[in-house]
Amino acid sequence: MDTAASEDHDDDNWLNAAPVDCPGCGEALYRVDHSPFMDCTFLYCGDCPRRVDVSWYDPVYRQVREHASGSFADMMAAIEARLAPCECGGAFRHDAWRRCFTCSAPLRSVEPLGVDLWPAPFWLEESGDPDAVEAAFTERWIRGADIWRTST
Repeated sequence: MDTAASEDHDDDNWLNAAPVDCPGCGEALYRVDHSPFMDCTFLYCGDCPRRVDVSWYDPVYRQVREHASGSFADMMAAIEARLAPCECGGAFRHDAWRRCFTCSAPLRSVEPLGVDLWPAPFWLEESGDPDAVEAAFTERWIRGADIWRTST
């Protein structure tokens, strides 16, 4: 492979995608930098592998962002305080360790800020129908609706 072709190939991995094994059970997982082209923030549960997707266009998110003073961490703390608890009872946090989808062990080798974790079928070519794999994953692990606490 010539140098130009090699450099082009290296640039194809601009989200630093890489396989990673769970330290608890050895499950094959996939880490990838959060894409700057996604218009949402992922917050992960501190106790299980679930995450919540918060759209940048969501009215609650926009209100917090418009009134935020201070650091990014302060803004995220305000978002976190407004999120409904996870189904497991845990809380969603922007800096929670990513967890294995099989045994829930924290992956301390994967930097939690700006990095997303996916199960191996997302990167294995023999995973079958990618739409079905993604739909099943989304239904089980990602909350995209009813994300906010209700007023009492």
